[in-house]
Amino acid sequence: MVHARWTKIRSETPAAALTMHDLRHVSATLAIGAGADVKLVQHMLGHKDANETLNTYAHLWPSKVGEVISLVEVRRQKAVLAAA
Repeated sequence: MVHARWTKIRSETPAAALTMHDLRHVSATLAIGAGADVKLVQHMLGHKDANETLNTYAHLWPSKVGEVISLVEVRRQKAVLAAA
């Protein structure tokens, strides 16, 4: 049913060059940009496992190295103060 509607839309709009695969990619890209984690995107796309999702879209997730380092430092400082 969805495919039939998509075929009708493609024939009536300038977006006729887009494929269902293109729309899946746009959907995944927008979800990642909105903060979706890999498991959610995996589920959205119906990928068998998260490796498939990561192999395709890993470059779109922002690096959180600085954020993680800061959080680890805060926890380290709290542990040092608690031990003193």
